[in-house]
Amino acid sequence: MAQSLEIAPANSITPRATPSFAAAADPHTTTARADGRDGSAGLSVIQQEYQQEEMDHAMALRIQREWDTAALVSTPRGRAVTFVDKLGAAQRQWTAYDPDRPDWNGHNFRLVGAPDDVVYLTQLLLDKQEEFRMSGKPTHVDIGYHYTDTRNMPDIGTNGLMTRADRTAYGVRATFHGGTFGDGVYTGHNPYSYHKFQSGGQGLLVARLKGSIGPPPDPSQQGQQQHYDSVLGRTGESDEVCVLKTSDQVLALAQFHADMATLDQDDSVGNRLLHQYHCGLQAILDECFNGGRPTPVPHIVPSQVVRHDTQVTPVVLHISTERYEAPDTVLRHDHAEILQRELEEPQEICSPEDCPICLAAMTAEKGCCAVTLKQCGHWFHRSCIDQALQTNSYKCPVCRKQVGDAARGTMPSGILQIYHCPFQDCGQDYRGMGCYRLLYQMEGGVQKTYHPNPGVPYDAANRKAYIPKVPQGDDLLKRLKYAFQHGLTFTIGTSLTTGRPNRIVWASIQ
Repeated sequence: MAQSLEIAPANSITPRATPSFAAAADPHTTTARADGRDGSAGLSVIQQEYQQEEMDHAMALRIQREWDTAALVSTPRGRAVTFVDKLGAAQRQWTAYDPDRPDWNGHNFRLVGAPDDVVYLTQLLLDKQEEFRMSGKPTHVDIGYHYTDTRNMPDIGTNGLMTRADRTAYGVRATFHGGTFGDGVYTGHNPYSYHKFQSGGQGLLVARLKGSIGPPPDPSQQGQQQHYDSVLGRTGESDEVCVLKTSDQVLALAQFHADMATLDQDDSVGNRLLHQYHCGLQAILDECFNGGRPTPVPHIVPSQVVRHDTQVTPVVLHISTERYEAPDTVLRHDHAEILQRELEEPQEICSPEDCPICLAAMTAEKGCCAVTLKQCGHWFHRSCIDQALQTNSYKCPVCRKQVGDAARGTMPSGILQIYHCPFQDCGQDYRGMGCYRLLYQMEGGVQKTYHPNPGVPYDAANRKAYIPKVPQGDDLLKRLKYAFQHGLTFTIGTSLTTGRPNRIVWASIQ
């Protein structure tokens, strides 16, 4: 299936042997000088010349290695070879015996498949990532978990993880294949969101290219085609299941025994090892696939979990998932229509107070009649409220109630997931109160007509926010949900941190 792996430098420089100064430094062979001094001064000059030559030679070797590396990563196969080399180096480091930590040794951690096969399968993932990039889809690659039967490992090492359709097409045996959320490769956010399949005996750490993410198919609408690249079957940090729709979106990286992950011990050796492997593999993915951008790594086992005989109290509670689809056009207010619909001109002025905008008496002098807002009943001069509504996002200047239909912002499409973390503090001032965790997953795409550069693509972005679970935090959470639902949280612009244009940035909400 895969070709043999043979990579050689373009212009090799043969390392030189370090010169020996044994004979020259021998006091029995040193020539005496007429002035009574020996030849040590001349020898020092010779040594310096040789040392300078060795330094120049070492610099030439370093420059050649840099050129070879740059040439290697300029092609998909070269990038795949570099990635597999880094995986091999990580495996050697993690499986080396450490006498200071004997309890960490003895766990069998192996890469999946022969190097040539892994290079080939990595190329498929790189090609799929480039396809997503050209289509304006999210291209981020992260670590997930998959369980399988040990007997399937030879096929997985050669052909990779496959969807049910691909297994059928290639005649590959499947002991079990999930179908709850449609055909695809089922992966978990951590070892426990997918733990019911641990009976197969084999756990896998896999690289996942999710692309565009959508909800599972509605059983009542069978036959209706979905255009998402992945499906979130279940949500929640400790319970998420992501189904990748094609085999090229997943790459099996490393295998471990399914019993390594334990639910009954927060800080077991196996759990700590898995977290180490997860962090290390994600760092390699970030370097080779994600442009060096770091990816937050979830906790393998939540700490401080209160357990009972029949129930495990979750440390993270999923509250809601908000989906926002960017409209083709932003809603623009018809000002005249709103004034006609939302303003009322009473026969008599019943407000003893002055106009809250201009602070003048509420009279009808100079043709400036007094009006009220139907939404809240506050009084204004018509000319004052006419101008105020246009400059104040069509909200009452007094009570901030919305007047007319709310305008949508210029935010691109994305998902907001909200979690309650009862055992996670949000700063020293809120110790022991828990917090809300907001995960923004904004999709890449092409700028629309209301963005700064219509037709220009932009990359996906992920953001996190934390709010203390206090009454003020509850109110803020409602406002942040409203802002996301109305497209007011993000926009397209120039990043304040990097200075790069056409990026997803915080809107004025920041």
